Amino acid sequence: MNRSKWIALLLAAVMMFSLCACTSAQPSEEEETSSVSLDAELGLPEGTLDTDGDEYADTFYSDAAQELQIALGNCVNWPDSEEGDLMGILAATSLMTWSNSSSLKDADPSQIRGILDKYFEALDADSQTELRENWSTVSDDADRILSGDSGISGDVESAGCTEIVAQLQSNESSADNWAAFKSTMDSYLAE
Repeated sequence: MNRSKWIALLLAAVMMFSLCACTSAQPSEEEETSSVSLDAELGLPEGTLDTDGDEYADTFYSDAAQELQIALGNCVNWPDSEEGDLMGILAATSLMTWSNSSSLKDADPSQIRGILDKYFEALDADSQTELRENWSTVSDDADRILSGDSGISGDVESAGCTEIVAQLQSNESSADNWAAFKSTMDSYLAE
């Protein structure tokens, strides 16, 4: 796959993630009639989310789990080429966008851990290892993006993430939301 096709594919993935973040918070009839508890769906101990039937909260956590799984999907299956270097930026921007849309600075880390448990259980051993190996690149890229490091701007542009990075950098909560996810992920991967 040539470089321009690869970049177009990366851009399409970012756009898909952005569209997922903009979905309606109103539950569908299917979601309202589901007999599986949200805690069970997210792999959390029963009663962890304790939303007291708040349909908005139930939908938020279900959507948050799906969006995080999409963003974490960008942390695996990197090609062994120069385009693989851009995957760290794509994963970082996806995870930071998700962190902002989920207002993680205000979230309970156990909720994020429950989603991470479910995600890791679904991965095969090789993908789990790859995600663990790629995490430092993703984390470093996110930190460099938020700090405004000009040395990463060429890769951000090549990855097609310039507009998203500008939005992340202008959001006053980005650093706090990212720090909340990063500390939870770091703790999770250290186990």
